[in-house]
Amino acid sequence: MKILFFNAAEDATITASSVNTNYPASNLVHQFLYKVFKASAASTTISMVFSAPTQVNCMYIGYHNLASITITLFNASGTVIYTRTISNPEDIVTLHLDSLYSVSSIRIVATCAAGAVVRIGGVACGSELTLPYPDPDPTYTHTDNSSSSSSPNGQIVANYFAPLRLETFNFTSITGDEYSVFNSAYESIGIGAHLWADFYELSHSPRKPMYCIITEAPSFQREEQNKYSGSITFQEAR
Repeated sequence: MKILFFNAAEDATITASSVNTNYPASNLVHQFLYKVFKASAASTTISMVFSAPTQVNCMYIGYHNLASITITLFNASGTVIYTRTISNPEDIVTLHLDSLYSVSSIRIVATCAAGAVVRIGGVACGSELTLPYPDPDPTYTHTDNSSSSSSPNGQIVANYFAPLRLETFNFTSITGDEYSVFNSAYESIGIGAHLWADFYELSHSPRKPMYCIITEAPSFQREEQNKYSGSITFQEAR
């Protein structure tokens, strides 16, 4: 499991080669994923420039309509240190790097279907932490904020909102060091703060990545041999 608690992209200067001024590039790091960035064409190049070298080992891109995306990382001298092209990307693009890179700028070339305009809800990067895969049989449910009212004649009037994923993962094999890093990050943001999580980074068939919040204080207890067991509940955020 990978979790990005702190989005370094929030500290970058972000520009785009093609942009609809009603949906500016600054929306890419807005806490509301549905407050989107839009280009004015079917392709755009997004530039993220940091004021100082930033430690990056992951990227997340969510709520998009992309057909292809190329992500390139540069160091302080402008040398390419990593690049990757993804065709037909998943709903949330995840990029987990093999090590922690010192990054000064990032270039994202985004393309959607002809006749449409590029739309991206959010971009995140930074230093993510790693936890072991959760135990089998996590709890999958939803938070449903829809409402309805009924008439005496049995008619229903509904105010529909798409249900939000609500998922609880249990762990029994977290080391003391892993727990310490996770707990320190959690204590820095608390419940309700936004983060990005990739629950099964090697294969998304069990559950897809999520832009989310932690809904309640994680509960862990120390077991023998400096191992910790407990659970974390994540709720989708849009």
